[in-house]
Amino acid sequence: MFHGYDSIRTVADIERYCYSLARVLAYRGSAELVDLADWLLRKLEVPAAYPVDTNAKSREETNRDSAADLYRLAAPQRDGSDDIVRIFSLSPAASLPEMIVAMHEDAHIQKVGWRMAPPALVLRGSPAQLAGAERMIEEKEKTSPARSKR
Repeated sequence: MFHGYDSIRTVADIERYCYSLARVLAYRGSAELVDLADWLLRKLEVPAAYPVDTNAKSREETNRDSAADLYRLAAPQRDGSDDIVRIFSLSPAASLPEMIVAMHEDAHIQKVGWRMAPPALVLRGSPAQLAGAERMIEEKEKTSPARSKR
């Protein structure tokens, strides 16, 4: 079962959705936000037996080659900057709660979603906010306790 519905609801501003036992997901919103929710659903849903990537370099390369994990909304944010959604893959040892708090408090990103396994953050913000978030994620990944034991 997929557990990323709250991330889709939060990041795509989908206020109402329904998930049935028959594995049917229904939601509604503007055409642009439904397109975003569809994109997030495809990106966040992973097979039950996903391969665990313990190779930090390949994860970093995945984040650098982020065009596939970037969604640009047509309407700009209130301040006129681009409104972008980006998915950041994290190492299995990453502290997801710590990362989420840092995105809210330090990067000032209000729309933060996540996927537990494999760990990922879903962020919606301006290019400047996402660039700051990327730097913070890289720094936290470098200083994580599991990485320093290697």
